[in-house]
Amino acid sequence: MVDCPRPRTADDMSVNHGVVVVIAASDITLSPITVADQPGTFELVCVRPVSGRFSAIVDVLYRPGSTAVQCRFFDEMSAVLYRVATYPDPVYITGDFNIRLDRSEDLHAQQLHTLVECYGLELHATGLTHQLGGTLDAVIAHDAIGRPNCVSVEDIGLSDHYLLRW
Repeated sequence: MVDCPRPRTADDMSVNHGVVVVIAASDITLSPITVADQPGTFELVCVRPVSGRFSAIVDVLYRPGSTAVQCRFFDEMSAVLYRVATYPDPVYITGDFNIRLDRSEDLHAQQLHTLVECYGLELHATGLTHQLGGTLDAVIAHDAIGRPNCVSVEDIGLSDHYLLRW
């Protein structure tokens, strides 16, 4: 397991409101990848899972829905995409973007799609990913190397967001 717990505020030490985490089966080795400049508009955990001769790069992110999407988010996302686009391993960027990816007229969704495509990556369609509806979570991968055939969405009862499996 590799995680990035949210810091607790001094006002309320009884609540943490979550964590960004990558969990793998015991036969998979997870190595954390240090990100020199942690983004300020979203939380990010980067790992390299290895199983036998297979390895990949997995970045998991959480952009708080309680804050408006800022231009800085796209700048920081661009820096992440630039970094991972250079890896020879399959790359997967996944998480809760808190952008309505199911709304083709949403300017932030359009901007994210365009940004992803500029790096030779693909934002995969998932269907609804939240209990209240909407597609807020996504999987981004190389359009050729390690591309998932499909991304399934499953409600496993742990969160208001559904599990993405590919």
